[in-house]
Amino acid sequence: GQPYLPGSSFKGALRTILAVAAAKELQPDVRINRLNSKRAWAAQPIEEFLFGRDPTHNFLRVLQVGDSAPVTAKNLRLRRAHIYPTAAPTSRGKSRGLDIDLEVVAKDTTFELPIHSPLELLKPSVGQFEVRRREELGDWERRVSWIEKLAAHGRAFARGQLIEEVTYFQTRTDVPAAHHFYNRLVDQFQQLQKHQFMVRLGWGGGWHTKTLGAYLRQDAANFAAIVEKYKLNPTGKAPPGAPFPLSRHLLRRPD
Repeated sequence: GQPYLPGSSFKGALRTILAVAAAKELQPDVRINRLNSKRAWAAQPIEEFLFGRDPTHNFLRVLQVGDSAPVTAKNLRLRRAHIYPTAAPTSRGKSRGLDIDLEVVAKDTTFELPIHSPLELLKPSVGQFEVRRREELGDWERRVSWIEKLAAHGRAFARGQLIEEVTYFQTRTDVPAAHHFYNRLVDQFQQLQKHQFMVRLGWGGGWHTKTLGAYLRQDAANFAAIVEKYKLNPTGKAPPGAPFPLSRHLLRRPD
């Protein structure tokens, strides 16, 4: 096979951006007793509140993303990722920490994929169509602006992520390359046009790039309970107000 970007993966990233924007507006209840008890479905009540109770009634039906065209296998690389910080002092000196070998897409690879929003679902209407739309999409008028302002929401989400990463790495002198990387990314971000935004895709971004991280952390005690209940911290409990997540995924330079 040939590498390609699945539309479902890209839509998942867009979904996170829209969920963050929607949460600011609708203020969902994220107290731990309102979440699903199963870890894999913990966010289900929040998602249903923001977008709809099931696929038929989900507002994001209006955002349709297809798979990209494939690129050649020449665009693939084998790289070693490092879970930072996992290196620790040992009797033989400092360990290298936890490394994971990954197949990754080469830098500057371009994927093109279709994104479609059926405008007929977003225009005022009457008759049976409007009755059915009310039944399936509920308060759709209030949510249309989320799609219309997708690029602005994407930039806002990326800006928050960049601030968090720059802050995380600025005092960690043992990984200067990571700090320089995010500083360069900030420069690129500041040059974006009105219709452009940055998106983090894949495993390397980490938990906080795929969730309502900042919104969840507003209540420190509740968030600490969430981390403990769903075992999000492999080292044990996270005291209220403690930084989370503690680690990052970095690519190692060739030795």
